[in-house]
Amino acid sequence: MTDPLAGAADIVLQQLGVDSDDRFLVVSNPELDGVVAALATAARAQGRDVRLCEFAATSRDAEEPPAYVAAAMCEATAIAIVTRFSLSHTRARSQATFAGARIASLPGITEEIFGRAIAADYDELKRVGRAVAAKLSQADVCRVTAPGGTDVELSLSGRQAICDDGDLRKPAAWGNLPAGEAFIAPVEAEVCGTIVFDGSLAGWGLLDEPLIVELVRGRLAAAEGGAAAEWLLETLEAGGANGRTIAELGMGTNGAALRSSPASFSKTKRSRERPTLPLAPTRVSVAATKPLFTSTDSCVERQSNLADCRSSATAVSCSRRTARSWLRTGPADTLDRWLGTRPSIRSL
Repeated sequence: MTDPLAGAADIVLQQLGVDSDDRFLVVSNPELDGVVAALATAARAQGRDVRLCEFAATSRDAEEPPAYVAAAMCEATAIAIVTRFSLSHTRARSQATFAGARIASLPGITEEIFGRAIAADYDELKRVGRAVAAKLSQADVCRVTAPGGTDVELSLSGRQAICDDGDLRKPAAWGNLPAGEAFIAPVEAEVCGTIVFDGSLAGWGLLDEPLIVELVRGRLAAAEGGAAAEWLLETLEAGGANGRTIAELGMGTNGAALRSSPASFSKTKRSRERPTLPLAPTRVSVAATKPLFTSTDSCVERQSNLADCRSSATAVSCSRRTARSWLRTGPADTLDRWLGTRPSIRSL
């Protein structure tokens, strides 16, 4: 039986385009030894030069790593960042990218997620992601609603969406693995409403109770929901003046990136043994100047610098009149389903 970690490690090397001329670097935190070992073993088995650079986990996303880590990244040509918190938006990553390194970031990865979600159909991620990104780029307004109380409206006017398909083979390419997302930066001062996170929160884990976030003119004005809310506010304040500003609307396209069970959080101290809460369906309506599309996925992911919200069934509809439709999620997530050509649509 094939080791899922070994298979996933081979895919990471493939997506980075690592070859015999590369100086491959794995940047990591101590608690992620299983994933690091799989990557190092895979690289050495292919005769690749590999260097390991470990440091203690930072306290939040975008916090700079130690100077020796930044220096090592500038010397590498291909890098896998296996850390609890993201280094994507750091000077260390930017400098390595400027030097031409190809970088895969795996923040918050666990062995279970690594072995499951890396093994995606990357051709399908590209087809679906590009289609969704094109439609988001045409949209002017997006409204997200859910029975749990979420109701938030975002302006997308004049913004361009990006497809994250996991292809990191070009010089200076960087992105996340597991991949699979179409994302866009909303107009910062034109986002208002309420988001209710009733499943999990990025960096925290599974929630004991719903977390309610109020957004006013693109900034988090208030958060309620026990210890998780307090942690969120402290984390965002540590990010400086722009810490509370919404940054991104993202729609997941990786069918293997299903909402994880509590066991998959076993190495995340805040999440250990937290119960799974039932997730309500989320509706996303997008208005544009011309008819666009209807799409769905078993795990549509909406991300921002505030948090990460996953729903087990999400619909996205775009039309001149902001008409909304609902798709029942089936066992397969294909381009036809994303573009709304399946007969399982019913109008609301």
